Amino acid sequence: MTETAQRKPAYRRWWFWLLVLGLVYLVAGFGLIPLYLSSALPERFQQHLGWSADVGDIGFNPFTLSVSAEELVATDASGDRVLEADAIVLNLGLIDLVRGTVHVEHLELDNPFLRVDLLEGNRLNFLEDWREQHQTAGAQDDDGGQGAAAYPVVVDQAIINDGRLRFRDFTGGAEGESREILVDSLELVLSGLTSGESDEPGEYSLQAVMDEQVLDWSGSLNLEPLWSNGRLSVSNVSAATVQQWLGRYLPWSVQEGRLSASTAFQFAYDDRGLALETRDGEVTASRLALVDPGQPEETLASAGNLSLNGVSFNLEGPELVVSMVQGDSLHLNAVMSPDGQLNLTRPLMGTTENQGGSDRFRWSVGNLALSSSSIDWQDNRPASPVQLTLQDVELNLGAMTEQLEEPISYQARAALEKGGSASANGQFTLHPLTFEGGVNLDQIVLAPFNGYVGEFSELEVRDGTLNLAGNIDIDVQDDPLTGTFSGRGSISHFNGQLPDEDEPVVIWRELRLDPIEYNFAPARLEIGTLLVSEPELNVINYRGQPHNVTRLLKPTGSGSEAEQSGGGNDQQRDGLIFRLSQLELANAEIRYTDYNPRPAFTGRVHDLAASVSGLSNITPQ
Repeated sequence: MTETAQRKPAYRRWWFWLLVLGLVYLVAGFGLIPLYLSSALPERFQQHLGWSADVGDIGFNPFTLSVSAEELVATDASGDRVLEADAIVLNLGLIDLVRGTVHVEHLELDNPFLRVDLLEGNRLNFLEDWREQHQTAGAQDDDGGQGAAAYPVVVDQAIINDGRLRFRDFTGGAEGESREILVDSLELVLSGLTSGESDEPGEYSLQAVMDEQVLDWSGSLNLEPLWSNGRLSVSNVSAATVQQWLGRYLPWSVQEGRLSASTAFQFAYDDRGLALETRDGEVTASRLALVDPGQPEETLASAGNLSLNGVSFNLEGPELVVSMVQGDSLHLNAVMSPDGQLNLTRPLMGTTENQGGSDRFRWSVGNLALSSSSIDWQDNRPASPVQLTLQDVELNLGAMTEQLEEPISYQARAALEKGGSASANGQFTLHPLTFEGGVNLDQIVLAPFNGYVGEFSELEVRDGTLNLAGNIDIDVQDDPLTGTFSGRGSISHFNGQLPDEDEPVVIWRELRLDPIEYNFAPARLEIGTLLVSEPELNVINYRGQPHNVTRLLKPTGSGSEAEQSGGGNDQQRDGLIFRLSQLELANAEIRYTDYNPRPAFTGRVHDLAASVSGLSNITPQ
């Protein structure tokens, strides 16, 4: 009889318990862990950030340690939405997790949303929330050991697909007011990040679209302490965006145009706030228009194309440095007010206040070169304003800073719309406005300058061209204008007429002056030799009135006249003081009419040649 062998029960075999362990692991992985994460995830948001969070379906694959979540929404303590994502996929490293390190091998978010707030003191909202919660946790540890130790985090790769970012800036306006921008279609790749100290920083690459504006941002990133460096470029940025975010740093308002920029940067965030510095930047603009913030209806300047090279910016200060500015098709609308203030420099006056303050905006420009440009000039200081248009302007300016009293070198060439051309080189200051250097005028039509002539004469220039070369030194900070000119010049084919007469009072074919010394205020003209060819002078003596030629030069003002007019000494305007060393006339003609006798007496002297010396309007000369 054969004896039947007894087999061991299954629960006493190793493979049974291995199978049970596997089943428990599968049940826990597919069932219990998702339940735990559904409750633990909101708890962690509350513990580490003070945020309230809700999450939809959560899945866990125990074989790959892959976690997936849907419909994640987090709000801060005020109830505002901070974070949102349609889908999240997370792969963790098992071995590192056992060792106490959260190792993110792969993290991917679909259609996420993040709100970033820049608070007073350049503080970021989520970093402040993190710091506040951990400071509270640290205090609890000291008191009762209730705090939780933070696990180190390592991220091999993180990807954001079609993300959205809402950035709000609370640092520039009134309390509670913010400026904000919404970034759409954001793509982000992060790699090699760690929350602890690391020998190598992580890397990131970001592309985003804001309407028609495109952002490309890449570089290195370290989390503890937080710092980053890399390169940032934006293209096709609208004028509204520039004004919104940089308007408080700019003396002028950007009304129109599109800008593109790229720069290398460094930033860091610590207990002292945010530090930001850029270098090797380039900025280009097209169809740009600038206005005075106080007079937005008036365009001060526009440019077809403008580029800034070698741009650097430091938030600490703040300070802006531009190595080179180049532009073409620039147009300036320059208006000088009756009190001698230039509209182009009026917005800069605020930058000169509180020069000793630590928060003033510092800026400097190394060189400025403009071509194919134009300037509309209107001077409202004369009784009859002067309006000129300069075309084909070529301008080169030397170094400029916020210290407006520092001299700026210049070289300029232009053509006048009414006729003639001008060139100059020297230096000037913006405030107070001064101008000095060499000036050369070639075939300048004189009629548009009647407003300046009217300051010392009743004569109206109907015709004539000017050639002038010399040195000028002008100070326009006060009224009246002060300064000097010295040089030589000539006026050709001149025709001058008094406003109430039908015939010219003086004409000539050629007039040469050498040398010329002129002082603006008090007005004084001194000429060495004056040569006049083919002059004609029409002298009229009206009944009961002085000769018309006495009106060619306005008489000097007197204190009594000023007092009678109610102006006082401060408002007194002295007439022109005139001295001529030598006068030479060739082929001159003088016509004389006297209306005192009946009938009127008329006479004519022609083919006159004369030489006069020591001529002046100062008694008794």
